[in-house]
Amino acid sequence: MTHLSYRSITSVTQEVSLWVAGGFLTLGYLGFLPWVTKNVETLSIWSERSSAELLGVFHVSLLHNAVHLGLGVGALVAAGADRYARALLATAGVALMMLVMYGRLTVDPVLNAVVPVATADAWLHAVLGFAMFAAAVCAPGDVRGERSRGDGR
Repeated sequence: MTHLSYRSITSVTQEVSLWVAGGFLTLGYLGFLPWVTKNVETLSIWSERSSAELLGVFHVSLLHNAVHLGLGVGALVAAGADRYARALLATAGVALMMLVMYGRLTVDPVLNAVVPVATADAWLHAVLGFAMFAAAVCAPGDVRGERSRGDGR
């Protein structure tokens, strides 16, 4: 009896995209919870009006949480195909690193609501951006084949 099982996740890049999706969806959700986010009652659309801090360390706002949730959904959708996962990881990775540089080099960023200007935020976004870009560029392509055959062929 021949048994074909299809896998939609066929590359390391797709798996990384799923991990990124899970991480950003979790961060976006936790940014609204009072027992995880310090001063959650001060959440506002813009971060300069908000003193809310995820885990008491990372500044968050409604817009920042929405960006995390949106990026998580995008990474989840992109995980369906290697080329989309690779494109999302590369684009989002570069965007995160550029936001960090912009936030560190500009005295008063225009996009202060989403730009990581605090040291902890900047380091976290820089490491995430670099890791995402590296995964997009360095990970091998389809390493498992698009389907595995149960008959040994």
